[in-house]
Amino acid sequence: KYDNSGDGNVIIPDYVKDTNGDRYAVTSIGDDAFGYSSLGSVEIPDSVTSIGKRAFNGCSSLGSVEIPDSVTSIGNRAFNLCSGLTGELIIPDSVTSIGDNAFYECDKLISVTIGNGVTIPDSVTSIGDYAFSRCSSLESVTIGDGVTEIGGNAFRDCSSLTSVTIKSDKLSSVGNSAFAALHANGTIYVPDSKIEDAKYKAKFTNARLPGGWIFKALSEKS
Repeated sequence: KYDNSGDGNVIIPDYVKDTNGDRYAVTSIGDDAFGYSSLGSVEIPDSVTSIGKRAFNGCSSLGSVEIPDSVTSIGNRAFNLCSGLTGELIIPDSVTSIGDNAFYECDKLISVTIGNGVTIPDSVTSIGDYAFSRCSSLESVTIGDGVTEIGGNAFRDCSSLTSVTIKSDKLSSVGNSAFAALHANGTIYVPDSKIEDAKYKAKFTNARLPGGWIFKALSEKS
């Protein structure tokens, strides 16, 4: 647990010792580990493979986070209401699931890149419901070619979003209102093999992609 009396910064070690002095790798950040603390920055070691539910929930002073390539899952509400997160967020290829409300109302994020490894393990939604909802400064999103499902309301109310790049031609479903209440006009880039596929494009329009958005092939993206 983070100590609120400190300087707002924390380095998570890559190992801990037990009472016998034996070392054990730190492989996960537990549920509610730093929730609603005044954490300003965090360094996550390469030994961590999972970020638990609500791990950084409500850490409104957290300015940036680098997710190492070792992480495979980001739990529900892991960075929910982290309103201080700014700039670009890169989710590495190692990540296979992004939980519900994972980055809900991170309203200063400008760009999100979701790695090629995001898929649907068992019954877990690849990009969870409301995962990036109300990230009102988000301008662009790139979704890697491993994504098969986007959850309901995943990008709802991202009012500055004007560019979405979809690299996956294996996308099986886009949830209800996943792209509702975006900027009125924008561009969605889809794989060249899908630019004439009406059923593929309907997945987005049925998810309430605004009428002013246009589809372009990935090869047209400069």
